[in-house]
Amino acid sequence: MAEPESSTEPPAPIPWGSIAVALVIAGPVIVGISSFLEWVGRNFPVSYGGFDVPAKFIIDSEANPDGSGLPIGVLVLVIAIVGLVGVFAPFTRSNILVWVSGAAAVVVPLLFVYQLNDFMDRFNQVFGPGGFGARNTVGVGAALCGVGGVVTLVGAAIGQFLHRND
Repeated sequence: MAEPESSTEPPAPIPWGSIAVALVIAGPVIVGISSFLEWVGRNFPVSYGGFDVPAKFIIDSEANPDGSGLPIGVLVLVIAIVGLVGVFAPFTRSNILVWVSGAAAVVVPLLFVYQLNDFMDRFNQVFGPGGFGARNTVGVGAALCGVGGVVTLVGAAIGQFLHRND
């Protein structure tokens, strides 16, 4: 008895181009959303959102999280807008704006967490061993900003890989 012929077609290729585009759009959107969320306050007496913390805090932990100046939320929104302009602007083939936006969206929360840890060390020295540190004080906004930056960079890398063969 003859075996029936298998009429299965090969699986369709993965649409990497569409995935890359989705990632480089989703990344800056995530970064933009993170600017409105809490950046400091988890397990801390007071909570500070992205528009409460000054951007100066990412380079100077002596600046209080509730200080004055340009809010970090505005800086993060600008980073998100630059990324979206890089996606939709037809003038660059390499989309340098997407790469810059993704890198900045990763670096800003890393610097923020570093400065927050330094700030919390001084806070614990003044107010006793409260056990507060960066890992239990950083808010979801900073973490989401970093995730959005990584998503943007992954999408840009996939797109760059696909276009290098053109």
